[in-house]
Amino acid sequence: MTREPYKRLVILGPPGAGKGTQGKRLAETMELRHIASGDLVRQHQAKRTSLGLQSKVYYSKGLLVPDGITISIVLPDVLAASSGFILDGFPRNVNQAEHLESAMSEVALQIDQALLIVIPRDEISKRLTDRRVCRQCEQVYHLTTAPSKDDDKCDVCEGQLYQRDDDKPEAIDTRLEEYHSQTKPVADFYRDQCKLTKIDGIGSVEEIFQRLSQALRYEGFERSYVN
Repeated sequence: MTREPYKRLVILGPPGAGKGTQGKRLAETMELRHIASGDLVRQHQAKRTSLGLQSKVYYSKGLLVPDGITISIVLPDVLAASSGFILDGFPRNVNQAEHLESAMSEVALQIDQALLIVIPRDEISKRLTDRRVCRQCEQVYHLTTAPSKDDDKCDVCEGQLYQRDDDKPEAIDTRLEEYHSQTKPVADFYRDQCKLTKIDGIGSVEEIFQRLSQALRYEGFERSYVN
């Protein structure tokens, strides 16, 4: 019997693992909505909403935004994505995962699969410090592996490129400490539900995308695509 395609996915991994890049590409390929919690938070900050102003205090220091704020920002978009979604950056701790599960169960839905991108710490630091983002369209570049044609401008909209506060060296250590203490247990949460797949995050964007695509064709308890 043919299994129904996955429609509600979570993509996990440390900062700099490529969740945004891979999540967007998977969403386009699978015709799902890409819901990135970081993008939603920054949109609220740009619009100066109450939730956005509250989050900015934590965001600029590289700290995780408190659960109440994050859940209030993300859950409405999740529940509105009737055709399916890929969640990127949420849930970031078990409390958020439980709130997500509870909210989805109220409308008879559940997460189908969680994908965990695995990457060494030294690679994380290198990726984050060299990352640049367009202020206007939020296109992401990397000074070494994916630079823009003009160091200061976006190739897509010619907006100004900048380094996010949470990508600066002083914030990276804080982000990684938060990830290991709070976000890694989310992988265990989905592993216990037989919904976790580990993916090797080293290689080209295309290589990692192929591993993710392959993983979604199969089911299994903590299946691993890590060399």
